[in-house]
Amino acid sequence: MKVSPNKWLINAQAKPSASINLVCFTFGGGGASVYRPWGVQLPANVNLWAVQLPGRENRFNEPFAEDYRDVVKGVFEDLDALGLTNLVLFGHSMGAHFATLTAQQLERIGRNRPRMLIVSGIKPPSLAKHKEWANAPDDELQNHVISLGAMPEEVRDNEGFLEMYMEKIRADYKLYESVPQNTPVKVRCSMMALFGDSDPLVNEGEFTHWRDYAGADISFQAFKGGHFYFQPDSAPLTQLLSDILRRF
Repeated sequence: MKVSPNKWLINAQAKPSASINLVCFTFGGGGASVYRPWGVQLPANVNLWAVQLPGRENRFNEPFAEDYRDVVKGVFEDLDALGLTNLVLFGHSMGAHFATLTAQQLERIGRNRPRMLIVSGIKPPSLAKHKEWANAPDDELQNHVISLGAMPEEVRDNEGFLEMYMEKIRADYKLYESVPQNTPVKVRCSMMALFGDSDPLVNEGEFTHWRDYAGADISFQAFKGGHFYFQPDSAPLTQLLSDILRRF
């Protein structure tokens, strides 16, 4: 396993012959390990780097990030320090906004410009958020998380685990809600936008506004399932990614 200098990126399965670096930004409440199974499902030409936010897994002792700019800066600096090229950025839910902002930063600086940006499970940051959850009452926030299928049963049934889990969820909503509603800035790379066909957070009319970020081509793909359409079976998604990335 390889960890970047400032711990923002983890590569669990190094592939020495890989030519593509897939950088995956996690959803709220998740850690880098959620993408670990993907590494072995993707083809030999793809190295998977998962973004690790402070406050979880190998960064457990660090305080949670509160400002989206710290995430973009941290990931950008570690990508630069590693000298990674041929980048494809993927982000699900909250992670889609961070992937987009990082792609914009990479293009703005002009080094290691991404080949592709893949967003999943959320409307673009140019649209207003329906509700702010960071300061919602505990019961309301907990029920919201359960409705999305984001809370494992073993967490729900253990008061200690539940308290720690909800602390992380609340912190991630605070981080996500720090991303301002903004005017779209187009990226020059190709884009793809993915969603679950029964995701309660995805309104197709709003989701198509990702076109406003596309300076080149963009395609849309629906999967069967809800907000976490790639859990527990990630094979349909990783097969799509494999088909795309083999052509790079």
